[in-house]
Amino acid sequence: MWIMTQKGAMNMARFNKKFGGSKASLPALNAFLLNKYEDKSIIPISLKKVNPTSVHYVVMNSNDYVERIRINDQKNPPIIEFTKGNRDVKINFILETVKLRKGLKAERIQSGLFSGIGEVVSGSIKEVKIKFKTSTRGLELEYQQTGGKKYAEAKQGALGKEEYNKIISQTSKEGIESLNILKEKYDDGSLKLDKGTSNFTSHGLKIDKDNLNIAKLYLDDIWQSINNDFADLSYLGGGDAIKDKIIAGEIGISINSINNQSIKRRIIQNLYNACASVGIMSGLSPEEKMIQKQTGLGSGNKIKADFIGGVHVKVY
Repeated sequence: MWIMTQKGAMNMARFNKKFGGSKASLPALNAFLLNKYEDKSIIPISLKKVNPTSVHYVVMNSNDYVERIRINDQKNPPIIEFTKGNRDVKINFILETVKLRKGLKAERIQSGLFSGIGEVVSGSIKEVKIKFKTSTRGLELEYQQTGGKKYAEAKQGALGKEEYNKIISQTSKEGIESLNILKEKYDDGSLKLDKGTSNFTSHGLKIDKDNLNIAKLYLDDIWQSINNDFADLSYLGGGDAIKDKIIAGEIGISINSINNQSIKRRIIQNLYNACASVGIMSGLSPEEKMIQKQTGLGSGNKIKADFIGGVHVKVY
């Protein structure tokens, strides 16, 4: 929804008349909306389902605040939560809002996001997760971890398989390479696993009665890689359930097997940004690229944005 003054509505009409259709670039539109937000004539609102007794809001994509994740103190549940009794994986992290120092611009802040860009807003810290959704085999952002405080009534955003494959693979392939080592064991069998590093999840995998037991062995390998113990897969019925858990586990390994916390943090930040409509981006900061180079996998890609979201106030 949009809140506009009469002046804001007139400015919007003029903008649409001048730049309507394909003439206006997304950066031009974002700049226009940011200017109107700052003079309080246009306020875009993303309204989620709210608890009437506890309404919250956060300003997204402005020059005043930015959302940043932490994983160094994410202990229980672990960063990658891959458990029995479900068909998913959960990526757990701490989310905080940072008040930017004067002169910094949100659209350019991602490269230096984890440096001294400002002060954490008091009361903004939340324990949240990105969860694999079995019905779509995509990812969803939820403001609640397992057994933790519930910060919102509704999901806070979603991401499709093409997007998360691209974000992860174009940020760091270290975890994907570890996954491919597991897949090599099945090269000569009936379980056809794709060892590409771009589309690394098994969305196209065919599981039938002839290879179901082999698929369970592969899933057990995934389980051991993440949890360092043996899996109890008795609760998973047929091929679809096994496939869901395999894909979830492949996502888990692609992050969990990254040894450096800074690189792991960047991948999760990029996934969060996409889910939360901050922007679709991948890649590493200059400092992270140097760290990545030391792994022997090359220096990686610099941070690149395919899409940057506009300023809005998220009410939840």
